Amino acid sequence: MSVPEIKQALIEHIGQADEKTLEVMLAFVEAMLSSEEDGVMGYDAHGNPKSVNKAKHSLDKELKAAKEGKYISLTELRNRSEKWLNGTK
Repeated sequence: MSVPEIKQALIEHIGQADEKTLEVMLAFVEAMLSSEEDGVMGYDAHGNPKSVNKAKHSLDKELKAAKEGKYISLTELRNRSEKWLNGTK
C-alpha cells in the first residue's frame, strides 16, 4: 500500500470512528510523536501511553520500599490470595 493510499484509508476510518476510538487513536498518535523524547513502553487499558521514564521512577520507588522492608511475605501473599479467591466463589 502506498503512502497516499494509507493516508486515504486512515481518513476514511477516522470519519467512521466513534468518540472512544478517536480518543485511542489520538493517544496513539501523540505517543508516537513524543516517543523520541521519552520512549513509550506500552499502553494502559484505556489506550494511554506509559513512558519509560515514569515506569523507571515507579520501579525505583518500589525497589527502595522493598529494601526498607516495606513488603509482605510470600506466606502473607498466599493467605491474602486465598481469602480473595474464596470471596469470588
